[in-house]
Amino acid sequence: MTVVSPISYGAVGDGVANDSAAFNSAIAALPSGGGVVDMQGRPYGLLNSVNIDKPVRFINGGKFIALSATGDLLKVGSGVEGFSCSEVTFDVSSAIARTSGAAINIAGDPNLLGAVIGPVITNNIFRNQFLAINVDYAQHPVISGNTIFNTVRTGSGIVIGNQYYVHGATLSGNHLQVSDDKDKAAVGIRIGWCDVYFIGFNSSVRHEIGVSIKPVGSSQYAGTGKLIGNNLDTSTIAVLVEPENGGRVYTLLVDGNWLSASTAAAAKIRSNSGIVRGISITNNEAKYGSDNGIVCEGPASGDGVRRAVHSRQRRCVEPERTGYRPERGHHACQFVQQLLRCGTEPRRDRGRQSYRLSCQCRGQRQVLLRRCGRQQRGAIPESELDLRCGGLIEQGRGP
Repeated sequence: MTVVSPISYGAVGDGVANDSAAFNSAIAALPSGGGVVDMQGRPYGLLNSVNIDKPVRFINGGKFIALSATGDLLKVGSGVEGFSCSEVTFDVSSAIARTSGAAINIAGDPNLLGAVIGPVITNNIFRNQFLAINVDYAQHPVISGNTIFNTVRTGSGIVIGNQYYVHGATLSGNHLQVSDDKDKAAVGIRIGWCDVYFIGFNSSVRHEIGVSIKPVGSSQYAGTGKLIGNNLDTSTIAVLVEPENGGRVYTLLVDGNWLSASTAAAAKIRSNSGIVRGISITNNEAKYGSDNGIVCEGPASGDGVRRAVHSRQRRCVEPERTGYRPERGHHACQFVQQLLRCGTEPRRDRGRQSYRLSCQCRGQRQVLLRRCGRQQRGAIPESELDLRCGGLIEQGRGP
């Protein structure tokens, strides 16, 4: 395999000089089948993008330092199969603040050569970026083990399918963190137009939205996704499902996640201008945050929120924060009231093992029915507030 060094093509490697041209020359010297770029452990300043149009693998560490507030650092073009970037640090010159562009942009375009196949981005460090990793028009991207520190306030950590379709994305073991509560980045991980995706065992700390599922436009959809075992801490909303302008979200499992210290909601499903179907939210823990665990917003019928299935949620909140008052005969697992926070206390339907809650949302009267398999029998000890229970919420008609 051909190995090239940017130093051989004029790079200074001090983190101050602009080495963009040297990298582009080194990559151009590789055969069409690609090769290896030896970073030699040095820092390289980039004022312009390094354009990658063949399979390239970076080795021996090294650091890319952005010398411009805008533009991509590494840009992988359409049709590239086998791009890999591991153990590289992406930083920003102390003299600037990033306002646009990605550190790594997998920039496939369906109007050009075709999808980027199998890009692998692992064990890198990103600091102070506007957007660490963007993936468009790609198949089977793998993004794992990366550390993303202090994404700027208006930026995002990882974005999949913002403009073009992506298939089979895997995001696992990444750590995204902002140091200061006052400077929360906009989004940790965002899924746009993507079919079949796995977001597992990542950590997102201090982002306005921990994970956002947000296809935009009638041509975009996010289908067959799993959010498993993630730590989404100190967000405004830990998980937001919000298709817009006709976008669609379907078949999403949110299971076994730690959703802690969310100031607005642990999970929010909003379908006012999009379509949501088949969302399962199971076995998650929501602790220390607002009174809202799971919030559903959207039409009471039609193609909005058709059905949300919730089971074995563990609230883990202080009784005084939930409004639970056993002396008033409240049910210990007030699922609908505490998680949707949009109505009055449940009242038991005679002759049924169920509770009905009527509420007023956006001028439309909705009836939310909860079945939890047990009767209310007077005051229940506060220790049972952390009760795990299964339930079904129906909003309008089923699918």
